Amino acid sequence: MMKQLIQKAKIRFFEPDGAGGPAAYRMAHPFEADPLVTPFRAGSAEQQHIQLLEGQVRQLRADIVQWKNHSHRFACEMRELLTD
Repeated sequence: MMKQLIQKAKIRFFEPDGAGGPAAYRMAHPFEADPLVTPFRAGSAEQQHIQLLEGQVRQLRADIVQWKNHSHRFACEMRELLTD
């Protein structure tokens, strides 16, 4: 019984119905160009590198929020499964 609950929870967590967004796109298409990245404007190499890093930081922060939401939903579902 417990093994079935854990398997069901794994399927729900790792394959959520509404999975999407930049993180899911990068996992599904790791070698394709990211459509959300904007091309660089003319400037020095340091400015371009800073812009690239700032974009990566914004993306990572958005991914962290998404993963927090998914883990919270997973915890709520596990609580519901275990209390039934």
